Amino acid sequence: MDWLIAFIKNSWTVSIITGLVVYWMTKWWEKVRSKKQYFEAVTLASKEVFNTIKFCIPEETLPNIHILKALHSSTAKKYNVKSEDMDTLNIILYDLIKEIMDSNFLSYDNKIIYCNKLEILEGELTAQVIPDNETKINIPLHFNMSISARSSFISAAFALTSSIVVFLIRDYNLIPTLTIDESNILPLLLFSTGIIVIIMLLKLFLKFRD
Repeated sequence: MDWLIAFIKNSWTVSIITGLVVYWMTKWWEKVRSKKQYFEAVTLASKEVFNTIKFCIPEETLPNIHILKALHSSTAKKYNVKSEDMDTLNIILYDLIKEIMDSNFLSYDNKIIYCNKLEILEGELTAQVIPDNETKINIPLHFNMSISARSSFISAAFALTSSIVVFLIRDYNLIPTLTIDESNILPLLLFSTGIIVIIMLLKLFLKFRD
């Protein structure tokens, strides 16, 4: 087990482990921040749909259901969020009704007129059945692992496996002595695993590049 102790005490090993800890902590923080940014974008998208419909309320005719759904999906695409994560059109209409009733700048008669218009629209929205053959709009998300993050991960993993291979070759002269015994069986396994991992990472890199 002397080789394992030497491996752990090796300056390369310490540097690599430290680098990996910093890397994964950075990735964790970026993931937390990405989630926060995502939900902020969802809130902004819902608010934009809310304001767009709000400005239409004083007009004689409100947009129909199909226009509202197109507005909802298009706004989700604009902010790069899933439309199902946004407030539904029903909820937005309910919020509009509440805002109208809470307003101090509208007469009671106007409040009732506007709320009735929204209630009719909400009833049509609820009663409408989506045909089975209608294609739903799926908005792709880009908050998973970006291309730069993938490249960073591949580089870190490649550096780790390469360092292990270099360490085993340099400190244990594994290549010239390929005889298998208890003293070199584990280094040999690590060396083989490192080679396999490097090949897999190269294939993965080429896949991402294409």
